[in-house]
Amino acid sequence: IGEEVYIEGINFDEDERVYTYFSSEEADEGDYVDDLDAYEEVESEYTDSAGEFYTNFDVPDELTDGEDEEDVHGGEYFIYVTYKSEGKIVTLDEFTVIGIEIDPTKGTVGTKIKISGSGFKGSKDIDIEYDGKDVDIASGHEKTRSNGEFDSYINIPESTEGDHTITVTISTDEAEVDFTVEPKVIISPTSGTVGSSVKVTGTGFAYKGDVTIYFDDDEVATDETDKYGSFEATFTVPTVAPGTYDVEAEDEDDNSAKATFKIAANITLSPTSGDVGTEITVSGTGFGVGKTATIKYDDTQVTTATVGSNGNFSTTFNAPASIGGEHTITATDGTLTMNSTFTMESTAPPIPQPLKPEMGIKAKSTAYFDWEDVTDPSGVTYT
Repeated sequence: IGEEVYIEGINFDEDERVYTYFSSEEADEGDYVDDLDAYEEVESEYTDSAGEFYTNFDVPDELTDGEDEEDVHGGEYFIYVTYKSEGKIVTLDEFTVIGIEIDPTKGTVGTKIKISGSGFKGSKDIDIEYDGKDVDIASGHEKTRSNGEFDSYINIPESTEGDHTITVTISTDEAEVDFTVEPKVIISPTSGTVGSSVKVTGTGFAYKGDVTIYFDDDEVATDETDKYGSFEATFTVPTVAPGTYDVEAEDEDDNSAKATFKIAANITLSPTSGDVGTEITVSGTGFGVGKTATIKYDDTQVTTATVGSNGNFSTTFNAPASIGGEHTITATDGTLTMNSTFTMESTAPPIPQPLKPEMGIKAKSTAYFDWEDVTDPSGVTYT
């Protein structure tokens, strides 16, 4: 594509204007160019007194004169000559374009793209460069097929935003195509609580430029990209209500990309199991700022707490007398309700051993019975 092609025409009418067309569709002599869907007029010239003409044209990168516009890529094409503009074809020839096409044509760093080529020499090694540097073929063909075609895949390396040149060299033939890099950000973790730390990794931004991190449109961090347009920054989740928020990175050239971070409500217990009277700490995040959180043990209210400006609260209560097993601890601010589970111990007290009469001793006529005392963490006793 773009290479200059020379044409020599003989045995035409004398002193006549001839038109040359380049098309991806096959036609026969006597057909009309304007019946083709995709073609491009590449040259027009007058024959001389001997009915000959000599001209040249550059292989076009697209066909725009027909009903359908079409990009030119590697493969077989046809050259038609007529006496009238878009008229009847009086002669033709075939032409092979040495070229490549990629899919997709734009994306982020790390995108796996397919490179398809045709018109090359058969059974030859394929060398691929990205901005002049060798890049590994991730999968697909490493040599052309016997017909000169191939399908190879590469992963887009770290690079700045904008167009980058992919060059395929096979034997003495070379073809180029551009890939457009777009910015991308990844955050870790993608959910958490107010006050938690979040790492932001960006690729495909401008070369060595300042970048600003926004959380819900509020600036939370800044950094500078490296020569590949990449950066890594951290920020602390600000005080906001539960929900999903945009985390956006924007550089000084207005390149930007977004990810989302979710703040979810939650309650935790410490400890999560124990005896009657055990002191239990209930901590909550993501509740309504300034609201009163009501804490229940099963269906019985045991305490309350005021939710702070960060949506968090913490309070304690003693586990009430209750049967062994799981019990539901509920925290609600009237709008949001969260549950957790506390397990009451259910281990029986040890078996009392007899003290009187002594074991193996014959009792007197009047017998007295007594058992040793035992204790249980939850106050269970034997009678």
